[in-house]
Amino acid sequence: MTINLRDCPMCHEGVHDEGVILTAENVIDPANGQEYHTIGYTIRCCGCGASVSHEYLDDAVRLWNGDAAIALDTAA
Repeated sequence: MTINLRDCPMCHEGVHDEGVILTAENVIDPANGQEYHTIGYTIRCCGCGASVSHEYLDDAVRLWNGDAAIALDTAA
């Protein structure tokens, strides 16, 4: 799966400069220390610290890339 992220909307740090990172937030089962499930995704700029988070990967990418329709849905 290819994920296309734009440069940082705040400082324009480049994705190709490894200035923008995508992380998955996982819940770990404390009984056995195994990964349980992904609860959300965060995209963060290493240059200025701007970030977006969302429960779903596609929506996090849309938020970062500037999809206003998703941004309005999450603000409600």
